[in-house]
Amino acid sequence: MLIIKYLLYPFGFLYGLIMFIRRYFYKINILKRHEFNIPIISVGNIALGGTGKTPHVEYLINLLSNDYQTATLSRGYKRKTKGFIHAGKLDNAITIGDEPAQYLSKYSDKIDVVVCEKRVVGVENILKFERKIDLILLDDAFQHLAVKSGLQIVLSDFYNMFYDDYVLPSGRLREFKSTISEADIIIVTKCPKIVSPLEIKTISEKINLHKNQKLMFSHYVYSDWIPLTEAAKKFEFTKKTSNILMVTGIANSYPLLEHVRDKCFEMKELKFSDHQNYTDKHLGLIQKEFDFLMSKNKIIITTEKDAMRLSCMEDQKSLHLLPIFYVPVKVEFQEPYGKLFNEQIINYVSKNSRNQ
Repeated sequence: MLIIKYLLYPFGFLYGLIMFIRRYFYKINILKRHEFNIPIISVGNIALGGTGKTPHVEYLINLLSNDYQTATLSRGYKRKTKGFIHAGKLDNAITIGDEPAQYLSKYSDKIDVVVCEKRVVGVENILKFERKIDLILLDDAFQHLAVKSGLQIVLSDFYNMFYDDYVLPSGRLREFKSTISEADIIIVTKCPKIVSPLEIKTISEKINLHKNQKLMFSHYVYSDWIPLTEAAKKFEFTKKTSNILMVTGIANSYPLLEHVRDKCFEMKELKFSDHQNYTDKHLGLIQKEFDFLMSKNKIIITTEKDAMRLSCMEDQKSLHLLPIFYVPVKVEFQEPYGKLFNEQIINYVSKNSRNQ
């Protein structure tokens, strides 16, 4: 495997060089970068998905939406529609993508959820809304350079730090590691609840922070399991569920894996590709693996994003016969980083808001 990485390294260097030139062209205005008179916060990463963008966007929504009319703008990855959509009650993971669908299901009364492949078009349309928007959160937009963000947040997984990785296809990086220098805030995500001072010092030195950059550390907190199906609503838990089938279609499932492992005697994971749109064929595989579990006291656990996609399946009747629960997750910061992060975000928005 290591040999293959080395063989692919020249291709990764070439890809990284192309991305570097592209970013440079935006810097010197060969490619146009649009600046808007509204606070725009970008949440993204250098590596491919799985760093925790969605719960961090939700953290920002919870932090800001009570005081500022907030809109999220996403590409709507793997949706079956195109163009600009201002999400409404009839939209779901099929029409707007699983992450925007999750924002819509949880915060529809507080925020505006928007999808558009062309972020400039998305922002221009948001600014035309009858209800004035005070703030835009750009989801997965560190590589979307046509819109100039006022604040760039870049995430890196504690167990898969970007500085130990390589550019595609020899690794999972979308750009050269040096691009991290353009981030205002770097958040190391999915950490243990306590990161030691020595680990913080080591990570800080390896990142080689600039003076204007802030380094933060966050971890996941899982909430109570929520029934997705009718069978799940009727399921009666014992002190410890005997068997769990964990069904995931996300890039990195290991934090949930570790969380669920402690809740059962035996567990099996059925892993699909990231952002998998589930079909009847996938449901058949889930049913087959569930039947193989040798216990009457058994359930299926999945993520909140997977629940968005499962809820769009055509065969809802068969789906609801399975006891499927999803596990909500939220982000917390190791102190004192939570206070520092909140202050920096609120200061930026308050100084740049059109309300001021």
